[in-house]
Amino acid sequence: MLTNQANLESIAAQAIGYTNECPEGEAARDIDTDWMYSFAAYAERVSDEHMQKLWAKILAKSATPTQPRITPVALQTMSLINKETALDFQKFCSVVLVSVRKHVESTESVVIPWRRSDSPGGADVDE
Repeated sequence: MLTNQANLESIAAQAIGYTNECPEGEAARDIDTDWMYSFAAYAERVSDEHMQKLWAKILAKSATPTQPRITPVALQTMSLINKETALDFQKFCSVVLVSVRKHVESTESVVIPWRRSDSPGGADVDE
């Protein structure tokens, strides 16, 4: 039980640090009580420092009004991911991103002018 409490305190302290980096850190949004209970139930079992950082970022983003809300389903999914899986997923995303960038760089962009007359009821004016 003490380890669980220490895990939560570590994650909360890191989350405060992340919210202080945001310009809207003072105007945090309210977090749903049920969401917070779910978060705590999952996060208290996280003792790895790398994973605690991820959970701290989740908590910080949940309190930041300009960030999208994180659903309880996303929390549950995150609870299934260990450090090795997180690192593998990070590598996978890097490979995909490099592949997409190469594809975009090798593809010529074609600009097609759009005219309001192309839309129903539109005028014949170029955008």
